[in-house]
Amino acid sequence: MAEKKKSSKGENPGSLLVALIVIAAVLAIFFYSSGINLGNVFNTVRYRASDLGPRLVECVTSPSNCKLTNNYNVTPNGFESQSSNSSSSNNNSDQSNTNSENKTNSESNNSQSSTNNSQNSNSESGINNLASTKMSKADALNELNSIPIVASYNKAKYKRTEWKHWISYETPCWTTREEVLDRQAEKGSITYLDKDDKETKDKSKACSIKSGVWIDPYSKEKVEDPTKLDIDHTGALSWTAKAGGQEWDKQKKQDYANDFDHLVATTAKENRTKGDKGPSEWMPESSKCEYAKVYTHIVKKYKLNLNKADKDTLEKALNSCAF
Repeated sequence: MAEKKKSSKGENPGSLLVALIVIAAVLAIFFYSSGINLGNVFNTVRYRASDLGPRLVECVTSPSNCKLTNNYNVTPNGFESQSSNSSSSNNNSDQSNTNSENKTNSESNNSQSSTNNSQNSNSESGINNLASTKMSKADALNELNSIPIVASYNKAKYKRTEWKHWISYETPCWTTREEVLDRQAEKGSITYLDKDDKETKDKSKACSIKSGVWIDPYSKEKVEDPTKLDIDHTGALSWTAKAGGQEWDKQKKQDYANDFDHLVATTAKENRTKGDKGPSEWMPESSKCEYAKVYTHIVKKYKLNLNKADKDTLEKALNSCAF
């Protein structure tokens, strides 16, 4: 009777061990030569065991496509590509740059907004406080062209005492001079003095102005001491007398001398350089357009005359206006 063959199960255990060792050695050599971090491999086994089999097969069959290289990091959350990290880092960098740009733009816009607000807050200071400066160029030119032109001005005997100015305004101790200074100062810059010469920010208690900030519209000089400022009658009183105002009664002369429509806070130097000169003899270095609008309007309002030289000078200045 033939003897049964022994089962091959468990046969040649040494051969199986040798095969495993050879496979391990091949993998070790491959990992080493490929620069694969074995620590990553073991961590991958630990955290992403389900991914390991296919990836090991891919590493053996197609080393160039092996995913178990240093291009991947192993984290408790799983298998993560460094390229993903790089992309994420780039995205974060882009986001950071975007945020930085947004912040810069925001700061720039805020700065611009602040600048604009500052300009707007002072847009009514100085000569710009006068309503006639808001006239369009066309309207101002129309007013100018409606003013009578004379060959020469009258030789009037001007007496300053007939033109009473800096009269009381609203309260007994507050004058039209103080009111001009208050209206044409930069907003919020005024410190008042009450009847006892005590400082106050309450205008209703004020009798005079201690300090403030003014920008001379003619020279652009900054002034903080009100005693260094004069109030300019755009149409100088003695010029007005020659241009048809000498025949007015005292009340009308007083009204003209205190009319806020043509009173401008300026330095004593600028006011005294101008004196009683008309536009053809003197125009400010700055604010020519505004000055011409104010001058034209006050002449029209009080039905005064102009000679041709003054009219031509005003017309040239008005044509230089942006609006």
